[in-house]
Amino acid sequence: MLKWFKPEYRIILNRHQSYEAQTRSWWWPSWTYVLGTLDSSLEGAEEKLYCYLEYKRGRVQQVLYLGRL
Repeated sequence: MLKWFKPEYRIILNRHQSYEAQTRSWWWPSWTYVLGTLDSSLEGAEEKLYCYLEYKRGRVQQVLYLGRL
């Protein structure tokens, strides 16, 4: 797959002083929020983004559901 057709990802500091991951596809002109990646630390947001990417690629074998915390 060509580099231009792969989605891009970035982690930003939003106006509420927390970090979130965003993605942009080649066919969509703006950045969109990746669900479940909002965290108060940069390392936490990065870890959640990696978990999201592994899940999306189908490499996650088991998902642990913790319910409401």
